Amino acid sequence: LPEAVAEAGPAGVDGVFLAALAGFCAFFVLDQFVHWHHHHAPTHAGEPVTVLVLVSDAVHNFVDGVVLAGAFLVSVPTGLVTALVVGLHEIPQELGDFGVLVYGGLGRRRALALNVLSQSTVVLGGVVGYALAGSVVESAEAILPFAAGSFTYIATTDLVPEIQRESGTRRSVAYFAVFLAGMGLLWVVERVGPAHG
Repeated sequence: LPEAVAEAGPAGVDGVFLAALAGFCAFFVLDQFVHWHHHHAPTHAGEPVTVLVLVSDAVHNFVDGVVLAGAFLVSVPTGLVTALVVGLHEIPQELGDFGVLVYGGLGRRRALALNVLSQSTVVLGGVVGYALAGSVVESAEAILPFAAGSFTYIATTDLVPEIQRESGTRRSVAYFAVFLAGMGLLWVVERVGPAHG
């Protein structure tokens, strides 16, 4: 969201938050559908959070592809720095997604295969970003807050409540330490990003 707000400028802030709200609402509707389907299906292939994580990750990776295409269209050095930053951001995120998928009931091989499949949308985003060329920045600005809204929904409705159900001080401290480490990693990546390079 901060990146989208910075790109949109003061005049576009309302649009950024409306797009984030649209992402939040879209995933609320998707969640309700997945829960309804999950509870009416004869076999349960996994928790509803797994579907939400895969869909939101696919949207996020598509945005990454659009951003990467735009960065390489600006210049090869800008593209390489952006690819490095995206990679530093994606590795811990995908490890976390894999953990959520396994925790949600998927086997390790299936979780890995579905995670790789959701990652492949980065290629589609790159192709679309290259094809759009002139309007690639505007496209990324429109999709980025939508993706942020979807991740906000998943965090507030599935992940945080699941963590709160766990008991034990040691486990709570470990969760908080991992949260702080993730925030620290985001801060480091933001400092070495293209805007600061």
